[in-house]
Amino acid sequence: DLVKSLTFSILSMCLSPINILALCLSSNKICFFSFGLDLKGQCLYEMPTSSLQKRVWYLKEHGVWLSSGRKSENDKFYYLYELDVDFEKNGNKIECLYNKGHWHRSVFFENPTDPNNPNYNKGHQDEILDVIEITKPLLILTACMDGKIRLFNLNDKEYLKVWNTHEGGVRTLAYNPNIESNGLILSTGFEYHINMFATDLSIDDAYKGKLEGHYAPVVCAKFLADSYMCASVDEEAVVKIWDTKQHQCLQSIAPDKKNLVINRLLYIKRYNRFVIYGNKMIFYDPKY
Repeated sequence: DLVKSLTFSILSMCLSPINILALCLSSNKICFFSFGLDLKGQCLYEMPTSSLQKRVWYLKEHGVWLSSGRKSENDKFYYLYELDVDFEKNGNKIECLYNKGHWHRSVFFENPTDPNNPNYNKGHQDEILDVIEITKPLLILTACMDGKIRLFNLNDKEYLKVWNTHEGGVRTLAYNPNIESNGLILSTGFEYHINMFATDLSIDDAYKGKLEGHYAPVVCAKFLADSYMCASVDEEAVVKIWDTKQHQCLQSIAPDKKNLVINRLLYIKRYNRFVIYGNKMIFYDPKY
């Protein structure tokens, strides 16, 4: 019912811990839904934006909603916006708290023109495709189409490092703090494999290998709960379940529908399900 009610393409979706589903739409809106076990949603708030927002994320440890986009079609750089919206759970009811004056509170990481500024020329020079939190210590990583992964402190608004990890753009990132000493990072670009990095060293020295087995570029990879297992999906909508510890593919699932356009994979921890979405939404129950 939720999907049928939308007349625009879903560019991105994100689920918060209190089951608020946010959708970035091609109509310059971000829609927030309550999302229940019956997989049906009730719209809580439609947020019009002054520019097209391509992605939306909820950062649990920071307690903020972020989106990404350019200020205008002619702008060279992409920015992160802290959305001016909060949700509060009161019994079985979820209330939306927002400021009707503007749709965002602040814009992060402008590209300074002053060479003496520590953030000089470190801005995102192409679309920001993913944002994740690192909890040891509390920082964020971004994946960008300019081929770089950026590490920075969101609270201090300061870039810490910029890495080149893929030949082309970086599409997605995933982080599991319970693997290795300080966690494991997955990154996907436009290759047929998934890169793995540890976080206890600089990314340049922490390469842990590849997960290989897809026959089309990998669109997204995400961990399943707090386990070593992860799920990935490629451009042909083939889903694979992996054991990142053994570097092995445990299951491969071919699509039963044609003409699927895949934008992303989202894991819903509470229900132990994941969904791939683009022009369709398909839910999976992992068996492992």
